[in-house]
Amino acid sequence: MSDGTCPYNGNESKKRGGFFCASLHAENNGCDMPAGPNAITKTNAGSKTHVEYNFKNCDAGYPVKYITFDGGHIAAPTDGQTSDDGLKTWAPAAMWDFFSQF
Repeated sequence: MSDGTCPYNGNESKKRGGFFCASLHAENNGCDMPAGPNAITKTNAGSKTHVEYNFKNCDAGYPVKYITFDGGHIAAPTDGQTSDDGLKTWAPAAMWDFFSQF
């Protein structure tokens, strides 16, 4: 949403941006494919929040999760702000939840 380094939809005709990266993994993992960048639940510009989206009906053992965050390209994103906060970031818990399912 507000990431100038890796935008959500950088160039639809060239399939550039975070959405297309996640979609490639989803396609490779047999998930149902959304109609396009506007077809999945994502955060909104100006919200300073994150939203987790799980692609549907992926092959067993091959889930794909895509997390959008309205903030810059930072290491420790935190809802409600656009700067790093290692003590309040949601990123480690989200990663642990994803990887601990295996």
